[in-house]
Amino acid sequence: MTQEQIQKIKTTAQYDDTFYLSLDEAIEALQKAKEAGENIYINYNSKKLYSFIDDEKSCYNKVYGMSKERLQQKQKRQAEIAVKKQESSVLKEEKEKLKLLNQVSKKLPTWISEGEKYIYPQASEAWKNLVLTCVDNPKRGLEIEYALKIFSKLENQQDKNRFIAAECILQSAVEKGADYYMVLDTVFEFAKRGPQFYRLISQKDVYQNQIGIMLSAGEKERRNQKYECEVDERE
Repeated sequence: MTQEQIQKIKTTAQYDDTFYLSLDEAIEALQKAKEAGENIYINYNSKKLYSFIDDEKSCYNKVYGMSKERLQQKQKRQAEIAVKKQESSVLKEEKEKLKLLNQVSKKLPTWISEGEKYIYPQASEAWKNLVLTCVDNPKRGLEIEYALKIFSKLENQQDKNRFIAAECILQSAVEKGADYYMVLDTVFEFAKRGPQFYRLISQKDVYQNQIGIMLSAGEKERRNQKYECEVDERE
């Protein structure tokens, strides 16, 4: 086919404005038009494909710069690489979880005994159960560690700024990746001065922004009542 003939075909071709989901669909439409003697062109991915000029090979070269076979091979290799990367990522994640679990498991007895120094005896069993949840969720250990630091700080009677210091520990916990709510909630539920510390924190903007809106009216009332009970016991 001469350049003059090609140019004439392009000039007289009718535009097919049908939307084709795939290049193969567009090629099939071009072939049917050619068999019917219709001179049309399709604009696929900004490439003009002609029924009287293009076949499957030329269509793929125009759109993808390679044959259909090469494209399929390339896509297959990319898919295999993606699967290997995903498998590698999953394996790495599992190894990290196992490593973290081993680290946490060694700390469980210490966390349990350390916490019992700062909580009421009747809360001992609940504390133990909470700490043991780290076996299923090792990342929970970070909240336990920081909660213990706050327990210790709140019990330091000689430190007049212990509540401020405990608040700094809470913020440090968040910066290290601990969940703000989980740490504060653990302190509230178990530390002897947890309700008092919770009352202090709940009056601050940072609390309102992060977890205050999450609590129901009933839960807020429960916490207020616990605070009042703790105050009465200390008095």
